[in-house]
Amino acid sequence: MSRGQLESYLASDEELLLVFIAESVVQGKDGQNGNHDFSESEYTFGATDRRVVYLTESGGFKDIDYQHVSSIETEVEEDNSDQGTV
Repeated sequence: MSRGQLESYLASDEELLLVFIAESVVQGKDGQNGNHDFSESEYTFGATDRRVVYLTESGGFKDIDYQHVSSIETEVEEDNSDQGTV
């Protein structure tokens, strides 16, 4: 998947501000009798000034308007605080 494929879902006055690709995304659920229904796929995510958009490798598209987001939590993977300011 590419940035261009995601851009085709945007309005004419909307632009991607951030794009990232998540590979090997595992999705699914535990079934009954110990059966598991998991699959691995790739997602392309993007953020515009209005919404978060994403596209699955199978062509599925979803979007979330920011008005529906109440908070975002992240984890910092690297501490750069001792490198000073630029």
